[in-house]
Amino acid sequence: MTLRTIFTLMVMALLSCNFRNEIKENANNAEKEAKGTMKSELASAKTDFSDAYEKYFPRLSDSALSTNTTKLYQETITSLNYIDSLRQEMDKLDNVDIKNIESIKTTFLEKGIADSVINKVKYCYWLAINLTQAESVKKRLLEVEAEYSDETKKHLFEINSPMGVSMILFGIEIELLKDGTTWFSIIAAN
Repeated sequence: MTLRTIFTLMVMALLSCNFRNEIKENANNAEKEAKGTMKSELASAKTDFSDAYEKYFPRLSDSALSTNTTKLYQETITSLNYIDSLRQEMDKLDNVDIKNIESIKTTFLEKGIADSVINKVKYCYWLAINLTQAESVKKRLLEVEAEYSDETKKHLFEINSPMGVSMILFGIEIELLKDGTTWFSIIAAN
């Protein structure tokens, strides 16, 4: 190799490193922005959920309904805390490291963490279904509950990055909270 060729390769390598660093920085900024938006939406949904429970709970005169509604609220909060902890673990992982995709697959699918998430969410829906008297609402809740299947679990966690799993977990939490907010208003109306 000539000195000129070596110099050209070195310049190209340096430019490539700068380009890769710039891409990585842009990706990190986009990730932070997306997570910030999701955190804001999640915080708003949590507030709405708690407000709905506090607003409608005192209206319940039936003690069994009151007890079961409290159980639904508590189980939803427990599920959200569990999902939050998983999401925080995903946030610790390097989104660019390809080994993390296999690690996520192993953790969520082979070690059963995805089953835990799905079972907790389905249990909340089951509680809501049993509290709801309106058949149209029960039908909708059953449809949502059915979406949390083994096929869905595999689709969500088989080949995904830490960022992807974090966004999925955000989505599950937000959906659960929004549905929970609706549950309390429906339960109170019955």
